Amino acid sequence: MGDNLYFEDLGEAEDSSDLDLAELEEFEVGVEKNVTKDGGVKKEVKTKGNGHRRPEKGDKVFVHYVGTLLDGTKFDSSRDRGDPFTFELGEGRVIKGWDEGLATMAKGEVAVLTCEPQYAYGDRGAGPTIPPNSTLKFEVELLSWQSTKDLNGDGGVIKTVLQDGESWEQPKAEDEVRVEYKVYYNKELVLSSPEGGVEFCSKDPPSGVLPAFASCVISMKKGERSKVSIGPEYGFGDQGLPEKGVPPGARLKADLTLVGWKTVKVLEGNIRVKMLEEKEGYQKPNEGSKVTVDLVGSLEDGTVFDDRKGHAFVTDDEQVVKGLDKVVMELKKGEKCLATIPPEHGYGDEGGECGGRAVPSAATLSYEVTLVDFENAKEAYEMDAAEMMEAALAFKEKGNAYFKKRNYEMAVSKYSKAVKYLEFDSKY
Repeated sequence: MGDNLYFEDLGEAEDSSDLDLAELEEFEVGVEKNVTKDGGVKKEVKTKGNGHRRPEKGDKVFVHYVGTLLDGTKFDSSRDRGDPFTFELGEGRVIKGWDEGLATMAKGEVAVLTCEPQYAYGDRGAGPTIPPNSTLKFEVELLSWQSTKDLNGDGGVIKTVLQDGESWEQPKAEDEVRVEYKVYYNKELVLSSPEGGVEFCSKDPPSGVLPAFASCVISMKKGERSKVSIGPEYGFGDQGLPEKGVPPGARLKADLTLVGWKTVKVLEGNIRVKMLEEKEGYQKPNEGSKVTVDLVGSLEDGTVFDDRKGHAFVTDDEQVVKGLDKVVMELKKGEKCLATIPPEHGYGDEGGECGGRAVPSAATLSYEVTLVDFENAKEAYEMDAAEMMEAALAFKEKGNAYFKKRNYEMAVSKYSKAVKYLEFDSKY
């Protein structure tokens, strides 16, 4: 737009709660509704846009517009110039009515914004064609936008979305992400990922991954591609990268794509479960389930101590190590995971054996587990009185057996379950 009089920098935009109304409002085609609470900005949708996403403060928006006075006199048009207009939303670069109105629009939407003087040029007007205290109408088409975010609030990592990702989900800090990247200094490529990308946990990135990427990935969606401006503290720091001609304290540019990620769960505070294959649904084994699994257990040096297919056991009954019990009860049928189980949830400080193979003391275990099938134990509310009494007695006997072994923790657990069944005394 260059020297366009009508879109001069109008200063910092004031914080406003007006958009609270707009965020809740559904704008129907052909119906004029208030954008702001005071009615100073109204919007009538001419053509609905695509999807539910809306640009946010700081995003770089691309629009076509035609501006007219209430009597229909046209005073400006980007369409006549064939040149879309670009500005940063919510930064006071345009009249306030635009900052308010554009924030309610979807990509591809065409709408008429009616802006009263206090949301336009007020009592000063603008140039020879917009008199003081004019109410203005703008037919605006939101072509697209680039989301630009200062991720850490210090200017060190500024991300601009070049290509939207899929769905709405984003990885969590514990998840293991896969990214592809190219890093530039003065337009020269200085670093790039290997073919297929690299995997890392954003909560604890390895030394070869720029700190900036750890900040970026948790704000990205699968398939999203972004341009990233990286300050030295999130790049190569005070050392630079001399072998590539990058001096100390250099600011970098990067092209970053989030290829995907594997969900990571943390159980009992320190059992790490990385999902290798996930399934839809919600049903999982409960305590006392009969489960069938395929599993491979190995030590930190790669030694395999357990390798079984179709292994069946009952959960929460000490038929496997406690950590494996916890992991299996987090899986849905058909899911596969890689679990890292510390000694206190495995064979402890004493070690042990599994299928005739020794497990050393204080060993951290790695299990690749697939839940083939399961049959849940009946819950108390699903039983009749006779079944509840039978279950209570069974748990009492198990508690007695653990008590005799001086495993008081498990004994108390079984006794508590016995009491749970007897609490439903209305069935007796």
